[in-house]
Order: sequence, then structure tokens, then C-alpha cells
Amino acid sequence: MALCISCGKDLKEGALFCPFCGSRQPSPAASPAPVQPAAPAQPVQPVQYQAPVRYAAPVPPPKKKSKAPLIIGIVAGAVLLIVVLILLFVFVILPIFGAGGGNASKPQIYGKYYAVSVKALGIASSPDGEWVELKRGGRGTFYSSGNEYKLKWSLDGEEFTGTVTFLILDMDMTGTLKDGVLSVEYGLYDYVFVLEGTESPLIPAESATGSE
Repeated sequence: MALCISCGKDLKEGALFCPFCGSRQPSPAASPAPVQPAAPAQPVQPVQYQAPVRYAAPVPPPKKKSKAPLIIGIVAGAVLLIVVLILLFVFVILPIFGAGGGNASKPQIYGKYYAVSVKALGIASSPDGEWVELKRGGRGTFYSSGNEYKLKWSLDGEEFTGTVTFLILDMDMTGTLKDGVLSVEYGLYDYVFVLEGTESPLIPAESATGSE
């Protein structure tokens, strides 16, 4: 209850004048608004640092390997093999089975042929131990006057063709070869050679080999 400020009588709440003495009463103080409790402070969340995203550079697709080196290697290997086979044929197989002319494959043509007849300008003379050796591959040796000379020869059927290297000169030796008898013209001489072990048609067999 409020009291009158003049007479002290009880007044109603909010009365502006006293009903007893008529005194004006002071305006009632506005009651303060109830204080609302403050909301609890929200905890501050720490700022999370996020590193910038780095994008990797695009990886180019692997290059396809060229097949050119492989092809070149195969071709080079094939060519090398062909060359080796050709050399093998020329220097190994051909001398054994086919060199020296059309009939060179016959074993009886190889060996030493000893002179059994010699003519110089058509005049007969005695052999002086001359001999011819025919080897495989068209190679050979001509022996005369104590010297051996290089002979290259070939045979076409019965036709014999040879070249004797005398010092720096080449001299032809041509004629026939048949049944172990080699008849040739060489410079001013006409020779008849007989294969060792073959009976001579000109002299007895025991003299056919001659002497070195």
C-alpha cells in the first residue's frame, strides 16, 4: 500500500491524488523491467586453416615406341646372314664341290701331274722334273727349273685353261685334260703331264711319275 505524502493515509496503488486531503501524489516510479539473464556465451570455434588445394599438372599419355629400330635390326640381321651364307658358299662349299670348271667335282682330276713328254718348238726333249699340281678352288702350282709358280686354272668339259704367274708376268697354259692326261701348250713348249698313279699312254707306267 502507498501512503499519502501529506496526511499519511493509506492510498490505493497508483492513486494520483489523496482522497482524504486531496494532495497530489507523485507518479509511481515505473517498475524496472525484469532483467533477462544473459545468454551464455557461445564458445568461439577456432578457425581451421585449410591449405590451398594444388592440382597436379595433367600427365601426358605415354608415347608409343616406334617399331622402326626393330624392323631395321631385323633387316640388317637378314642381310648379314645372307652375306655370310654367300661367303661360305664361295669360299668353302664351291671350292670343294664345284670350283675349277665343269668337271672339277670329279676327285680324279686333283693331284700332281708329272711331265712325260716335252717339245720345244716342235722338237722333243726329255722332261726335267716338271709337274703341275691341281688343287680345289681353281688353285694350283707349276714346277719348272727348280722353281714353283702360282697357277690358276679352270676346266670346261675337257678344255683346260690356266694362267701361270712368272715373276710379275702371267703366261697362259691351255690344252685338254682327259682320263688323267693333261696336254697343254705353255709358251714355246708343249707338255704332256700324267696324273700320279695313272698309266701313261706314251711311256711305261713305272716312268710316268717322273721326278721332282
